Amino acid sequence: MTTAVIVTVDDCYADILQLFLGSLHRHYPLHPEVLVCTKGWNAGLQDRFRRLFPFVTWIDVADLDWHAGPPMKHQDEFDHPVMYARWAALTRRFDRYDQILYLDADMLVLAPLEELFDAGRMVAFKELYPDPATLVFTNHADAGLEALLAADGLHDHDWTVAANAGVIVLPSSVRTAQHLAEAQRIKGRYGPHLMWGDQSLLNIWMASYRLGVTHDCRFNYQLRLLIEGHGRCCPFRDVRILHFNGQRPDTLFLMALSFLMMTAVPAGPKLLPWALRIAASPVFDWLPGYRLWEALRRRIIERAMTAAVR
Repeated sequence: MTTAVIVTVDDCYADILQLFLGSLHRHYPLHPEVLVCTKGWNAGLQDRFRRLFPFVTWIDVADLDWHAGPPMKHQDEFDHPVMYARWAALTRRFDRYDQILYLDADMLVLAPLEELFDAGRMVAFKELYPDPATLVFTNHADAGLEALLAADGLHDHDWTVAANAGVIVLPSSVRTAQHLAEAQRIKGRYGPHLMWGDQSLLNIWMASYRLGVTHDCRFNYQLRLLIEGHGRCCPFRDVRILHFNGQRPDTLFLMALSFLMMTAVPAGPKLLPWALRIAASPVFDWLPGYRLWEALRRRIIERAMTAAVR
């Protein structure tokens, strides 16, 4: 069986990608081919990453047969069209792969992921965002949206349970020309109503094919489980993928801290949940000596970035 990991990223996520690739290669050394689709990278950045990660196949998003859609929340600050590039996995360019695992760049791989490739079906994991009213749509009560859902036979679907688009297993059985055409149709039809851009598109697409959401946070353990009081759905020791989602400004620092604790600190994996709760607290930004805290954070990031390419 031919398999691949696909990641899509623009230039502003380059440092985050470095930590991701470092964690993948270290904790899943027998990983399949890694395909990274980039947008907006200059020649110097491309050359640097080619040297650091020679096992990666690099693809320019401009060469993919897919068109961007509306940004998250329909706000310009979240306009990262590259996130829609994950849908290119459904195009003929990737037909030679029996299984594709799409992963967001803002995550750390903590253990091998063979179990995902052995699933034999399309898999996406539950989204843990706390407001069910905006899990998929900007306004679920909109009359125009209700008419669209009714016409598509989706009016009775349970939209209070949704999938997070950060980890998706895509076997060839759901990557046909028909599946691709349906995704394009949904994007055009529901574009004004998509709350979370391509993630909302994913959920409507899954609903149209009656594909269920997987309730197993081991492979998409979202940071908010630790720091936003949502409780734990599984012991942290069982986590395979730690997802730093939520558009936090300190994502790079929290990823760097986690990378070092998982790889260089004795008992670090056991202490990591507590360390993340403390490090993510805004209290440090208000305490005297915050400049020392900023310097420490920069040092942690520098050390992690170096360790990620060893």
